[in-house]
Amino acid sequence: MEKGHSRFAALDGLRAVAALSVALWHFQSSVPRLDALLPQWTSRAIAHANVGVEIFFVLSGFAVARSLVGAELGARALGRFMLRRTVRLDPPYLLTLAIVVTLALVNPAAWPVHLSLGRVIAHVLYLQGLLGMPNLLGIYWTLALEIQLYFVCALLMTFGQRVRILARGRTETVPANHGFSALLCLSVILANAFSLMPHEPRWNDTFVPWWPVFCLGVLTERALRLPPARGWLLAAVTYLFVSIHWRFQIGAAVAVGTVFALVSAAFLPPVRWILASRVLTELGLRSYSFYLLHSLVGGMAMHVVSAHLPLSAAGDGLRLFVAFAVSGAASWLLWRLVEVPAQRLGRRIRLDASSRSEATSS
Repeated sequence: MEKGHSRFAALDGLRAVAALSVALWHFQSSVPRLDALLPQWTSRAIAHANVGVEIFFVLSGFAVARSLVGAELGARALGRFMLRRTVRLDPPYLLTLAIVVTLALVNPAAWPVHLSLGRVIAHVLYLQGLLGMPNLLGIYWTLALEIQLYFVCALLMTFGQRVRILARGRTETVPANHGFSALLCLSVILANAFSLMPHEPRWNDTFVPWWPVFCLGVLTERALRLPPARGWLLAAVTYLFVSIHWRFQIGAAVAVGTVFALVSAAFLPPVRWILASRVLTELGLRSYSFYLLHSLVGGMAMHVVSAHLPLSAAGDGLRLFVAFAVSGAASWLLWRLVEVPAQRLGRRIRLDASSRSEATSS
């Protein structure tokens, strides 16, 4: 098992799996003839491949918790954490947003969402969901939720650390006691119970329904590092199993599977070798850029080549290949020219004077 702040390479492998699954889900409707030739179980699996979003949320919880290990948290550190997140992840997002805005201005009749200054500003601030505005690009809803989840998680960890300091009368790092892990487990149960109850649709644009999935990642990171947290992770997973049995939730099932994959990668070398393989790791490193661009660039590429390809399963196969190839090439450029420099700059922002530099991407 990897320790400290060493890179958890399996995280990148799972990011690759999540990004590819979401892309397949987006592209499936554009290749109906190829889809018809697939075995029924394969077609149904792809039809539910949007659960890659749940995988991303679990991994985000894991990465955020890992990035905060060793930091003394407080109001200043919380601000620095959000600043570091902004510096590292906003530039690729804002560039793709600029492309979307440009395309909508050039051909407004063909763009599904009406462009306005208010909507653009809301997207820059990740507030479009909370303000009830449609997303200028379908995937942007997840990014807005990530911001909420990051902030709530860091705020909760700060609160937990302050409480422990007051209780024990001495400075501690991120809380390792049963109480904080129990609080996380309780929040999973309450948030998931809320999501199963009738509620206003506007709540779906808040972090609450997605907190159980994200929090599983936080609990998993703590369980791998702190033995007292393992029982609470098991309790949260057991509750979700019962919840899945009561009312099947494919997203919750996939989230639990992601936890199992992370734990297996930590303790079982064969699983770690697979998830940390060169191919998956390289794809995972670029997964954020790929996620930002695949529906935009890949979708446009499919539309452009469709007029030159036959309406057959073979033609659909070529469309799918072009979509992935163009998305891959564009995401490599975005990653190399924008994301990598932004990550380097973000690593220079420390949470406090005593915190170590972060070695994992968040």
